Amino acid sequence: MSTIRNEFAWGTIEWLASGEIGNAGELSVARMTIAAGAAIDAHVHANAEESIYVVRGIVECRADGGTDRNSTSINSSHSS
Repeated sequence: MSTIRNEFAWGTIEWLASGEIGNAGELSVARMTIAAGAAIDAHVHANAEESIYVVRGIVECRADGGTDRNSTSINSSHSS
């Protein structure tokens, strides 16, 4: 399976499905690894929704002024 890997100061994104890879038209699927204590800059997806599935650890998501804490203990998903 082809993937595209992007590295950032906060961690990595490994794209598993996307138009750029050539295995999807409108869908993008990525595996993100975020370093403990790291933060990703606020950003906007003008043409897509985002869902986060936490495999290990806790992720705090902020969207539209609210905060949602996700942890593996409840297998929670967040979309904004």
